[in-house]
Amino acid sequence: MFRAVKTPLQVEVSLRGEKVLVKPVGIVETEKLLCRTLARCEEFLAQVFLQEHASVFSYDRLKSFFKQRGWKVVEG
Repeated sequence: MFRAVKTPLQVEVSLRGEKVLVKPVGIVETEKLLCRTLARCEEFLAQVFLQEHASVFSYDRLKSFFKQRGWKVVEG
């Protein structure tokens, strides 16, 4: 699991088997819907990316995907 940060949004990214899970963290109540929607979009894009690159499916590849999309990746 790692956190991806693109101020003001922070998401927690985890990989369970071959399924990507992206969950918003530290969200303000007034921005809850927006943050959840963005997290779902990122989750979908990451899942599609990993499916297209199934032969090299890995946790490091997932982190690299988020970095390429402008996210700062923080382990933890």
